[in-house]
Amino acid sequence: MARWLLVDGYNLVKVLGAAADDHADALERDRETLLRRLRGIPSSPGERITVVFDGRSGLGRAAS
Repeated sequence: MARWLLVDGYNLVKVLGAAADDHADALERDRETLLRRLRGIPSSPGERITVVFDGRSGLGRAAS
Protein backbone atom coordinates (compact mmCIF):
# COMPACT_ATOMS: atom_id res chain seq x y z
CA MET A 1 0.00 0.00 0.00
CA ALA A 2 1.45 3.37 -1.03
CA ARG A 3 1.78 6.06 1.64
CA TRP A 4 2.35 9.75 1.08
CA LEU A 5 3.38 12.00 3.96
CA LEU A 6 2.85 15.73 3.54
CA VAL A 7 5.04 17.82 5.89
CA ASP A 8 4.60 21.48 6.86
CA GLY A 9 8.29 22.37 6.63
CA TYR A 10 8.34 25.59 8.67
CA ASN A 11 6.25 24.01 11.42
CA LEU A 12 8.67 21.08 11.69
CA VAL A 13 11.71 23.40 11.58
CA LYS A 14 10.22 25.28 14.54
CA VAL A 15 9.46 22.08 16.48
CA LEU A 16 13.03 20.86 15.96
CA GLY A 17 14.32 24.07 17.53
CA ALA A 18 15.79 25.73 14.46
CA ALA A 19 14.82 29.06 12.86
CA ALA A 20 15.98 31.10 15.84
CA ASP A 21 16.19 34.15 13.60
CA ASP A 22 14.25 35.14 10.50
CA HIS A 23 17.17 36.09 8.27
CA ALA A 24 16.94 34.54 4.82
CA ASP A 25 20.32 32.81 5.26
CA ALA A 26 19.21 31.14 8.50
CA LEU A 27 15.91 30.04 6.98
CA GLU A 28 17.67 28.57 3.96
CA ARG A 29 20.10 26.70 6.22
CA ASP A 30 17.25 25.38 8.37
CA ARG A 31 15.28 24.24 5.32
CA GLU A 32 18.29 22.42 3.89
CA THR A 33 19.02 20.79 7.26
CA LEU A 34 15.44 19.55 7.54
CA LEU A 35 15.46 18.16 3.99
CA ARG A 36 18.77 16.37 4.66
CA ARG A 37 17.36 14.82 7.83
CA LEU A 38 14.19 13.68 6.08
CA ARG A 39 16.19 12.16 3.21
CA GLY A 40 17.96 10.00 5.80
CA ILE A 41 14.72 8.32 6.90
CA PRO A 42 14.55 4.79 5.52
CA SER A 43 11.53 4.20 3.34
CA SER A 44 9.80 1.30 1.69
CA PRO A 45 8.80 1.14 -1.95
CA GLY A 46 5.69 3.22 -2.50
CA GLU A 47 6.34 5.58 0.41
CA ARG A 48 6.73 9.24 -0.41
CA ILE A 49 7.41 12.41 1.59
CA THR A 50 6.60 15.89 0.30
CA VAL A 51 7.80 18.91 2.28
CA VAL A 52 6.07 22.25 1.74
CA PHE A 53 7.53 25.57 2.89
CA ASP A 54 4.99 28.38 2.63
CA GLY A 55 4.08 31.71 4.17
CA ARG A 56 7.46 33.44 3.81
CA SER A 57 7.11 36.12 1.12
CA GLY A 58 8.76 34.23 -1.70
CA LEU A 59 11.42 32.45 0.35
CA GLY A 60 9.49 29.18 0.55
CA ARG A 61 9.62 26.35 -1.92
CA ALA A 62 8.25 22.85 -2.19
CA ALA A 63 10.48 19.81 -2.34
CA SER A 64 9.75 16.12 -2.59
